[in-house]
Amino acid sequence: MNVIDVSVISPVYNVRSLILETADSVLAQRGVQWEWILVDDGSDEETRSLLRELEERDCRIRVLLQANQGAQIARNRGLGLATGEYVKFLDSDDLLGENQLRCEVMALRSSNCSIAVSPYRYLFDRGGRRRLTEPSNQGSVRCDLLQLHLTNGTASCGALTFKRSLVEQVGGWDESLSADQDGDLVFRCALVDNRYVWCGDTCFVYREHDRAPRVSKGYGMNKIESRLRVTDRTVAELKERGRIDVYRDGFAHRYDWIGRQACIEFPDIAQGCFDARDALAPDFNMRGRFATRIIRRFLGERRAEKLRRLVGGLR
Repeated sequence: MNVIDVSVISPVYNVRSLILETADSVLAQRGVQWEWILVDDGSDEETRSLLRELEERDCRIRVLLQANQGAQIARNRGLGLATGEYVKFLDSDDLLGENQLRCEVMALRSSNCSIAVSPYRYLFDRGGRRRLTEPSNQGSVRCDLLQLHLTNGTASCGALTFKRSLVEQVGGWDESLSADQDGDLVFRCALVDNRYVWCGDTCFVYREHDRAPRVSKGYGMNKIESRLRVTDRTVAELKERGRIDVYRDGFAHRYDWIGRQACIEFPDIAQGCFDARDALAPDFNMRGRFATRIIRRFLGERRAEKLRRLVGGLR
């Protein structure tokens, strides 16, 4: 029996129009022993039938069925059944790059790191039109994992491969969050091992489409509170360890980002975010483009955010 190098784990919910292309990207992976664990989270019968066909097509694919409980619960269930030394969390509408699993596993084994990070591209797939962006280059800058995620992001966990023991050590996915689940996992792993290895020879594809909503998107109360909770507890942990100074600017930007999301519908939450931002970086509002600073100063945060959403592009 083959020893599994990497377990690919995908929560699935009613994405039958997209998952076949995802499956093709997984089945095309060469040079590494993988298994793909698909955890169906209460999809309709057509989607479940398609998953059973995939399972019959390749013995490396396993399908698990559960009632609708949420993607994090599905991911944790898949994690509990994974046998690979490494794990990759792949959303069922995204695409692996050419030889991405091999590149990441080889990079991890030749380094002392527990996380591999690959470039990513956005695939805008809406209304019958498809547009692919240029690959990101975020990991080519020398920094640690926290700095990387704060300044450039990683698109989603599909661009990362983790040592399974690290994800198990931090307790897997937080099942209480309704947004920023990927960022939370990256932050908690980075607090244990803040190193990563960059895999520039491949490229993950994150798909933005109109056939089903990304459940973690949006400005609702639960999503804003989830993002704020992730940020608050990471900052608190860094302060307790005496390590916050290196990351002050990054988390100030993050509080500002959450505050702008909240300031129209939830002004009290927004003000708390802006207070936290200013406590970390008192000169924050003196930075950035001159026009942005002037608008925010004279209109206030709430009106400036309304204007930004109306015309777009204000930072």
